[in-house]
Amino acid sequence: LDNEAALQAAAEAARAAVAVRKATLAQTRATIVASRDEARASLARAESVLNNAQREFERADELRRRGIAADTTYDQRRAARDQAQREVEAARATLSRFENADVDAQHDVLVVARNLDAAQADLARAEGDLEKAYVRAPAAGTVLTIHVRPGEKPGNKGVLNLGDLTNMTAEFEVYQTQIGQVAVGDPVRLTADALPRPLAGAVTRIGLEVGRQTLTDASPAANTDARVVKVYVRLDPESSEVAQRYTNLQVIGRITVGGGS
Repeated sequence: LDNEAALQAAAEAARAAVAVRKATLAQTRATIVASRDEARASLARAESVLNNAQREFERADELRRRGIAADTTYDQRRAARDQAQREVEAARATLSRFENADVDAQHDVLVVARNLDAAQADLARAEGDLEKAYVRAPAAGTVLTIHVRPGEKPGNKGVLNLGDLTNMTAEFEVYQTQIGQVAVGDPVRLTADALPRPLAGAVTRIGLEVGRQTLTDASPAANTDARVVKVYVRLDPESSEVAQRYTNLQVIGRITVGGGS
């Protein structure tokens, strides 16, 4: 239909948005992993510095007690140790953001993941809208009649008539006074001037309502107000192949019932 271009563009934009959200999610995950690894390395460095500072402080404390080191040196070593302890605590606090949950449970990843879910929902809606731009045949078949051409607006008849010509059927009107003799499975012989030969079939269904006759005979004396019941006949494969060229052809049917005709 003529709205295809706009709906196709909307679907492509939705696909692009999903791709961006996926890339952002992958990037965020990678950033979280890198930050976690960096925090682990920072903690390891801080702990190493603390160990060295602790040893230097203990050495200065021992020398001060022996009267060899000045108080100034002792105070410097103690300050360095305390500073190293604070850096270790800070590194542990930073690392705790990553160690208490897996990557997908991080808040930054959750936000991006929800944005991806929203983008995928928009894509599904856009693809559903795009499907409205197409008229699809409900089943396989043969195009019998085309009602509209490009640029025309479809009317009540729709776009085209489609039919399955592999199994041809016929619809008969049987007088209500005779319908009681007809049964499902009765053989039927069909004739018409247009047909190259008579066709064969069998009754598959008998209508449940009595209605007014719709087909009329060419004879002026024919009864045009008779009451009839619809009888449906399926042609055999060979007859179906012949009848494929004659959809909606008016035929005469003879039903063999109870051993007679």
